[in-house]
Order: sequence, then structure tokens, then C-alpha cells
Amino acid sequence: MKDLKENELNLSPSGKDFEEIGKQMPYAESDDYLDQLIARATDAAIDHEAAGKKHATSGKKFAIRATLAAAAVAALFFLVWRNLPMSGSDDAATDSFASVEMAYNNLSIEDQEYLLQVYEEDLFINDNTE
Repeated sequence: MKDLKENELNLSPSGKDFEEIGKQMPYAESDDYLDQLIARATDAAIDHEAAGKKHATSGKKFAIRATLAAAAVAALFFLVWRNLPMSGSDDAATDSFASVEMAYNNLSIEDQEYLLQVYEEDLFINDNTE
């Protein structure tokens, strides 16, 4: 090993100079490391498979939860559908027109005139493509 000069700092943990190391691997493993790794991986896979068998009842829980969710969606759909006005009935059309007419009558004269002006100038309502 080279002698260190006064202002040089040796940072290597083994006390060797970095130029002396060459192409050495910076770590070392035991000879049976790969065998131990395979054994640990196999044990972990077996444990994982055994844990999967313990949770066989989770399929039943999932089926129950899915059924409850479907029932909740069906109930929500039924409640919303029952509260929507029927578009085919005359009462719904009359009620709808009556509410629009009442809202229109609640507007000031200037607002009513402006609304009629916008309605008459609307290109999508009045198809004036001649």
C-alpha cells in the first residue's frame, strides 16, 4: 500500500488505495447465496399460495357485496324513474308549459322584449337558410 502524503485523504473502508483495487467487485457473496435465494423465493411462493387458500371465503363476500350494490343501483334507478315526469302524458306537457309561461310572466317588460328578440334572431331555432 502506498504511503499517504500529508494532504491526501484515504476514503476507502479497507484502507486500500482506489488505484490498487482494479476491477475487483465492490461486494462479495457466499458460495451458497443463490441456493439460499431460491429457497427463500420458494418458501415465499408457498406461503403466498397458502394465504390464497385461507381467503377462499372472500369469493362469497364479493358475491354478497356485488348483489347488494346491484340492489342499491336498482333501487336508486327506480326512485329516480318514478319521480321523473312522463313526457307522453298531456298533464306533464301542460304543467311544463304552464311553469314556463308563469316564469315568462314574472319577467319585466324589458326582459320579455329582450327574450323575444333573442328568440327571433336565433339561427338554430329559426332556420333561415334560403
